[in-house]
Amino acid sequence: MKEASFQVANVSLEADLIVLFGTWAEFILPVFIVIGLFGRLSSLGMIIFIGVMTYVDVSAGNLNAETWGALFDGQEKGEWDRRALWVFLLLVIVIKGPGPLSVDKLLDVLMRKRRERPVMMAAEQSPIPEPSPTPEPSLAPGA
Repeated sequence: MKEASFQVANVSLEADLIVLFGTWAEFILPVFIVIGLFGRLSSLGMIIFIGVMTYVDVSAGNLNAETWGALFDGQEKGEWDRRALWVFLLLVIVIKGPGPLSVDKLLDVLMRKRRERPVMMAAEQSPIPEPSPTPEPSLAPGA
């Protein structure tokens, strides 16, 4: 953060934790979203990541309306517009789910097949043979 000329003192949260969790979130969550693994949860995590990223950019970067632009103002440097687009696209996945070509859907189909597998009734199952009685050992001394 210091290399990006941010004023870390303005961030009330622990800066090292933000960098650590932000880096992990930025690399792992998009991969999960693309393959459709935990799609809703991953999209929600990315929305939270965008919120934290925006908080850090605004609080530590001394950004204003001139550098960020206003929402839907049509300027190319409108960072608010880009982040709003990301959030709305991710909200679609949170609300509707990852879709039919996803690992979540594959896992759902496999779990449904497993639950619908017919259970054999007790009469249909082969009888379990009774164990043959074994003689009890003698407790008498010397036997």
